[in-house]
Amino acid sequence: MPFAMKFPSLKDISSSKQRNRPLQKPRSPLDVTEILQHIFSYLDEYNMRMSVVHVCRKWYYMNQHIVMQELVWHTTSTSEDFVKFLVKLPSASRLRWFSQFRGATRNEDTPQWEQLVSATERNCKELQQNTPLQEPRTGNNSGRWKSNAKSRNTRTPRPGRTFLRELELNGYIQLSKALADLLPFLGSLTSLIISTYFETSVFMDQVLRQCPHLLTLRFSSLQKGDIRMPSPWIPNELQHGPQKPTIFPLRSLSLQSAFVRQSDLEELLSMTPRLYELKLINLLRGHASNLQYNRSRLIEHIETLNLPLTSFHLSYDVWGLMHDEVQEPFMPLKDQLLEWSFWGQELKPRICRDLCSHPNYITSLEILSNQWTYGSITKDGLHNFLCASPHLLHLKVPQLFFPLQRLDLHYVDDVPLIDHRLRFNFRYSPPPRNLCIEPGVWACRRLKTLHMGFHRHGDVSIGAPVHGRILFGYLSKVCPDLQDLQIRMSDIDVSLQGGLCLLSRLYSLQTLVIAISATHQKYKKSDLEWMADLPTPGPRQRLRTLSWLEKKVVKSARKPEDTITSRSESPSTTSKEHAEEQFEADLKRLGLMEDVDRVLEDMAAVRDFRCWPLLQGISVYRELDYGGELEMDVARLRPGKTIHRLKSRHLV
Repeated sequence: MPFAMKFPSLKDISSSKQRNRPLQKPRSPLDVTEILQHIFSYLDEYNMRMSVVHVCRKWYYMNQHIVMQELVWHTTSTSEDFVKFLVKLPSASRLRWFSQFRGATRNEDTPQWEQLVSATERNCKELQQNTPLQEPRTGNNSGRWKSNAKSRNTRTPRPGRTFLRELELNGYIQLSKALADLLPFLGSLTSLIISTYFETSVFMDQVLRQCPHLLTLRFSSLQKGDIRMPSPWIPNELQHGPQKPTIFPLRSLSLQSAFVRQSDLEELLSMTPRLYELKLINLLRGHASNLQYNRSRLIEHIETLNLPLTSFHLSYDVWGLMHDEVQEPFMPLKDQLLEWSFWGQELKPRICRDLCSHPNYITSLEILSNQWTYGSITKDGLHNFLCASPHLLHLKVPQLFFPLQRLDLHYVDDVPLIDHRLRFNFRYSPPPRNLCIEPGVWACRRLKTLHMGFHRHGDVSIGAPVHGRILFGYLSKVCPDLQDLQIRMSDIDVSLQGGLCLLSRLYSLQTLVIAISATHQKYKKSDLEWMADLPTPGPRQRLRTLSWLEKKVVKSARKPEDTITSRSESPSTTSKEHAEEQFEADLKRLGLMEDVDRVLEDMAAVRDFRCWPLLQGISVYRELDYGGELEMDVARLRPGKTIHRLKSRHLV
């Protein structure tokens, strides 16, 4: 039966003096409020924020309660900042809380946390008085939830106040205490993401009872922590109350390093028919626990439910595996999955060979781990997969060091190709001896997300200017559509000669995080002016001068074959053949100063050049530099876009 849309906005609400006047019909369907709201419900937050609210005043006011207003707090900030934080809290629809270690004092016992709970309670009660919360839907009718942003609540709160819809807690937080305080005031949540370093407990029945509108639910324990999730998971009133089966609107469920009863998990999955992402990462059992996992039974149960999964992950710790069960990360579900993820301990050369047999439809690959590993543990598997996967859009391997020599197409970095040295402070999974590394061009030209670490083959140290020119030049040319770039390296040369400015080619970049482990670094602030949010003629003139100086410095060191045919000699046509020829010609400059010179010339040629016009967050910082001089200098150039150090570490 087709859905009948009603249009109350078209009713005659004219005053008595205007009743004799003919009603003005809408000139366009877009003049009808209900049609607009229906169209907006299918748009994601990014397009709403960047496009829709800027069209006209009407569209702006219609979507103010929909567009997420993010508020971030770090417990290392000052008390004055916390006062400002509390003032902004009622208008925040997304809250991200990063909790730093406080020794014996738990963060949820601090005055800041208590004030957060009190402020959330006041805001929730005031909003409920003016715009009552909808009753949780537990029957079959609750299946009308739309995916991602389409299931937004239709309540329109008072201007300046909004319901909290997304909550993220990170760091040293005891979940059993923290959630008990906050849950009664989180009835409007659609997303709950928690990452903790503590050994703690989560009572799933309380979460599902207090937050009936959840679409995304993620619990993860980091490093040596773990999360215990005791029975029951389903609230008693939902188990024995209505005759109709209970349906939860969950779309994404992720549990990492948690103690889980498989029967509880299977029961919940039976009540989430619209789940498209399920990640069960490093499930724990331990010596003393009576928890048993049956991988085959769980997969069979999931297949029976016929869930619309596009992303699935299942891995156990070493104690969670039964002796007669073989760990097999590829299941019959693989044929329907577009997004694949693996636990680091599973990542073997055989798996990467299997990956390469499915290169043409995998759109997302994620490798999760609790320790740093080298990309060479997969031999050529991961690199070969990237060179044969044109449809890959998202690659997240934040705990893996990828050898820089894979990107050095023309061997500009003059180092031996045989690995025989390793820094002593990187102990995990070192590359084997006598490993020859050959470079190659990735086929994933439309890659939008890249989280990865990089190391120099034979020595994890990266810091020479040529290393930056290779890395940033490769990424900006091979993956020009990158929107989210988060990389980790030992050092970086932020001078113009180091090639960081090559990333200015990434016109669609929204997030940039570069974490380096160097303890100190010398640089000039003028070297960073190319990334300024509001450029002035002064920096442009200095760019020309610095570019000329850099050319003069490296001119004598440049080999004759380093100079590539000038741009005027390149074909002017835009055909695919010539575009590929131009791409190959550009790659011939990879690692050379000529590549940097061209970028600087392009910047100087644009009157009001603005780097990364879509940028939402940036952080370039040294992990061991608590003064954060480099981080602060970058922050001054992009005011309002800075990602805090703790948040940066969590991302990378």
